[in-house]
Amino acid sequence: MRLAELLIRVRLNDVNSLNWWRDVLPLDEKIERTQRLLRRLEEDEPLLALRVADLGKDHQQSAKRFAAQVMARTRAELQKLMEQKSRDVELFLPAPAD
Repeated sequence: MRLAELLIRVRLNDVNSLNWWRDVLPLDEKIERTQRLLRRLEEDEPLLALRVADLGKDHQQSAKRFAAQVMARTRAELQKLMEQKSRDVELFLPAPAD
């Protein structure tokens, strides 16, 4: 495993361990924050190329790969939250009478 890949894994694990506070937030707030993060990451994607342009090719690829992994994990988290919200809504829908 390359050092860059190891650092990415450590960073992603650090990000996950810092999310303990999210357990106390309402589901809608979690969804809004995750959507906001994803939107900011997507808007920042073109600027990332400018910020890493002076770096060597390996470092550029590493930075872009890390950003792509964070975006993928954010999308997966948003999908999970939306599914959870859907399940929560289904619990409160009235069942048809027998």
